Amino acid sequence: MTDKEKIMASYDEATPNSFLKEVMYSCEGCTKGEKINIRKNAAVEARDMIMLCDDGYDRSNWKRLAFNLSRSK
Repeated sequence: MTDKEKIMASYDEATPNSFLKEVMYSCEGCTKGEKINIRKNAAVEARDMIMLCDDGYDRSNWKRLAFNLSRSK
C-alpha cells in the first residue's frame, strides 16, 4: 500500500473524536503559538472532512469541531 493509499484509507476511518484526539496528542508539549498553528491547520482539515460526510449528523459534528478548533486560543 502506497503512502497516498494509507492517507486516503485514514480519511474513511476518521471520526471527529478520533481526529480531536490526534490533534490533542500533536499539541502535547508544544508552546502556545505552536498549539494555535496546529489547531488552525486541523480546523482546515476538519472543514475538508465535512465534504466527505454523507450523514447530516456527522457533518454537523465536523462543523462544530472545525469551528471550535479555529476559535481556540
